Amino acid sequence: MKQKLFVLLILLSYVTFVSACSEETKSKTHDHEAESHEGHDHESTEEKDTESHEGHDHQSTEEQDTESHEGHDHQSTEEQDTESTEGHDHESTEEHDTESHEGHDHESTEGHDHGSTKETGDILVSAKQLELMGIETITIEKKDFAEVLKTSGEVMPAQGDKTVIVAKADGIVFFSGRNIVPGAKVSKGQLLFTIAGSDLNDNNLKVTYENKKAELKKADEDMKRAEELRTARIMSVKDYSAVKLAYSKIESEFSALSENYRGKGKQIMSPSSGWLSSVLVDEGQFVTAGTPIASVSENRRLMIKAEVSQKDYPTLPTIRAAHFKTGYDNCLYSTDQLNGRLISYGKSTDRNSYYLPIYFEVDNRAAIIPGSFIEVFLLGTPIPDAVVVPKSALLEEQGSYYVFVQKGADSFEKRFVVLGAEDGWEIMIKKGLSENETVVIQGIYRLKLASMPAAMPANGHSH
Repeated sequence: MKQKLFVLLILLSYVTFVSACSEETKSKTHDHEAESHEGHDHESTEEKDTESHEGHDHQSTEEQDTESHEGHDHQSTEEQDTESTEGHDHESTEEHDTESHEGHDHESTEGHDHGSTKETGDILVSAKQLELMGIETITIEKKDFAEVLKTSGEVMPAQGDKTVIVAKADGIVFFSGRNIVPGAKVSKGQLLFTIAGSDLNDNNLKVTYENKKAELKKADEDMKRAEELRTARIMSVKDYSAVKLAYSKIESEFSALSENYRGKGKQIMSPSSGWLSSVLVDEGQFVTAGTPIASVSENRRLMIKAEVSQKDYPTLPTIRAAHFKTGYDNCLYSTDQLNGRLISYGKSTDRNSYYLPIYFEVDNRAAIIPGSFIEVFLLGTPIPDAVVVPKSALLEEQGSYYVFVQKGADSFEKRFVVLGAEDGWEIMIKKGLSENETVVIQGIYRLKLASMPAAMPANGHSH
């Protein structure tokens, strides 16, 4: 029993001690906050000191004990907002704006140049930036420009520039070497193929050659005998003429068969210098006389074939020249520069095509590949006093086109334009440009980036 009373006494003493410590801690906390408010200089004037003490509502000790567990609320919400502003020693708004902008000069061009624009919308670029961006300009001058019909076409060998090689006899084709492939360079008289038939039962070339040789020998003997009889006036003129005709026929056949014939067979030579444009047979294939086996192109002249829709037929008589662009090198060629001429244009269509062809012949001075497909710009009736610019001057944005017009030494204007005809090099401007204005033809995309400062904030901040 005494032990239980002793334990209870110790517990009561501990509880009393804890309660006393808690009240003392709260009182010290309140005193510290009061001192911190006194040491926190809200303003230098007496009026603000007074307002600070008026706004700092110290309550009685009992009220403090009561409200301490409620978040230490000394003021009303409105007074807290007021003192919060006063306690945070901000200077006036005007002073703050002034100081914050002292370290960040927006008007200075040096060190903070976004490629800015004036209120007029002009793009300002310094002379040094123009040089770095590679800006090039031209002055607009009116000139004649042709109406253009844009279409597609094909490059073909010119007539007479391509020779087809055919088999001169029946037999099996053998290639003269491994370089008998399309594109191989050949010279006139070069051996390309050999046609032999020694392994064939029918149409054996060697047997045919030997038979013709024997027939020619017999015909030659008959001819000599006929001449003797004719001299002796024993043979009539009619019989002599028949023998002579038979001899001439066999001689011609043997001569054709023996031309370029060697022991292994009939040899096929290149008829001209140039390139093998095609090989039409495989080695070991049997061919008959007259079968095409290859073609050789000199590649000196080319034919440009363009196909025109039927609705554009009325414009064909006005076509005088053409520009064309290949797909493999993206170069633009002119028929005038390649010593070209208009050959003809179609007057009707066939069942396999609904387009009308128009043909030009040009020199192959450049590396133009016969058989390649091309983009063609047919040039028609000239348009006088047209405003034209190079294609490199145009900036396309969502289907609309713009140019940069130079307004001053370091200012440019981005201007909308309406396009007209295009010949592959230049484009006619229907609306938006005038004569004697200066436009940018190189570096337009760099100039576009210089006109968009908001898209690329400098130094990690945007305005």
